[in-house]
Amino acid sequence: MRQLHGGLTCIIRSPMSLRAPGAAQGQSRSRVATWLSWWVTPSPSFVWRYPLLIALAAAGAWYVFRGLVKMAFIFDANAVMSFVFAPILLPLAALPAYCFYVALRGVPTVWRAPGVTHNRKLASAVLALPGAWIVAIVFDLIEIIAIRGVLGIRLPPLPPDGF
Repeated sequence: MRQLHGGLTCIIRSPMSLRAPGAAQGQSRSRVATWLSWWVTPSPSFVWRYPLLIALAAAGAWYVFRGLVKMAFIFDANAVMSFVFAPILLPLAALPAYCFYVALRGVPTVWRAPGVTHNRKLASAVLALPGAWIVAIVFDLIEIIAIRGVLGIRLPPLPPDGF
């Protein structure tokens, strides 16, 4: 501890105290596995994991684009209201894309869980894309109906819009 001007006290730590625990003894910290490392780790299951990762990421990116298009049309219709309601509109526009993010995080969680059976692991991998897509379409449909009905803004048809 060091006394500063005006009676203030500060604590100065030595560089050794800022290191990770065990670093002084030469021990290395174990690397924590992340959800992304599970997707890209080379192994025989990489044959099905990589295409599923690409499909989920591409679908999520498409719904991010759709959300930005919706926000642009809301801004074009009424700039002041889009700024007023931005804290509500931005998370709602991101909900469909968030479904794919949950799927990207959920599949590795299920596959790494020790108590999960092989059938449940297989079901999580097979149903991740269709399940996320169905939920995203439902959220997207609700948003489109709300934008058309409440705000009266006509959005351009983007695939997979049915109307």
